[in-house]
Amino acid sequence: MVGHTLVHYGFGMAVERMHKRVRDATFKSLIRQEISYFDVRPIGSITTQLSDDAALIHSFSGEPIRSLVMNVASVAVGLVVSFVFMWPFALLTLGIIPFMAWPLEPKPRCKCKCKCTWEKTRALLTAKMLT
Repeated sequence: MVGHTLVHYGFGMAVERMHKRVRDATFKSLIRQEISYFDVRPIGSITTQLSDDAALIHSFSGEPIRSLVMNVASVAVGLVVSFVFMWPFALLTLGIIPFMAWPLEPKPRCKCKCKCTWEKTRALLTAKMLT
């Protein structure tokens, strides 16, 4: 219970700090733009893009990494306990774990309403950064 709380607190703080740095860097790059940049693009679309990008970064940084760390820690603790109490079962488990992890897809999914995949979202973010 305590470890679960610490993991959520630690990752929450790290993700929020990272988001603040990304938002600050994006804002600084917007401030450095020429005046003609704002003549071509309306302010509403710029602020919408800023908030959408922050939501996409948040959906791909916090929960997938947190769940990966928690799953790896659970497997590691389970293996240690099984080696202590029943080492033949632990050896069998070591042989089976790669086959259990093989069909898993390590790519995170977008949690927005559009149900887009990681490739589409990454392409969208890089296209927005280049423009």
